Amino acid sequence: MKYFTLTADLTAIVNKPILSPEMKRGEAFSDIGQLNYDINKLLADYVETPMPLVSDALKKLLIMYDSKLETTPLYFNDLKRGKQYLYWKVEIPVANRCIAERETIRRDGLITDLVIDEKMAKYLNVFSVKDNQKMIWIINLVVAESLLRRGLCGFRLKEVKTWKGGV
Repeated sequence: MKYFTLTADLTAIVNKPILSPEMKRGEAFSDIGQLNYDINKLLADYVETPMPLVSDALKKLLIMYDSKLETTPLYFNDLKRGKQYLYWKVEIPVANRCIAERETIRRDGLITDLVIDEKMAKYLNVFSVKDNQKMIWIINLVVAESLLRRGLCGFRLKEVKTWKGGV
C-alpha cells in the first residue's frame, strides 16, 4: 500500500482562514476567526497553521474512511460579506508504531527520513506520526485518490517511503 503526507499547499491561490490572536490551544471553540474572502481565490480545504483545520467537505471524506475521528467545529466569519464558513479541528490518531524500525530519528527526537512499516499501518486509512516539533498527517492511497477525485484544494500530497516489515 502507498502512503502520503498531507500538508498545506502554500503556493495555491486559496483563501486561508485566520485564527483570532487571542485563541489558545485547548480552549473551547466557537466563532474564533475571520476570513477575508477574495472571490478570485478558492477556499482552502486544509489549513495547517496554527493548528490543522479541514473544510466540511474534507472532514466528511476523512470520517468516511475513519468513523472514529473526533471533530470540533470552528466558524470563520467574513465580516465584509456577512458570511460564515465552517471548518473542523480533527483529532487524527497518533500511530508512531507505524514508523519503521529502520527509521532515522535524530537524538533530539526529530524524524529525518519518514519510512512507514506497511504491516503496522495495514488497517489504518488516516493517521499521524509525531516528533518533538510537529505532527505529520498520513493517508493511504485509497483516501488520497478519493480526495483528488473530489476536487478539494489547498493541500499537497507527498508519497512516503514504505518498508514491508519482517525480515
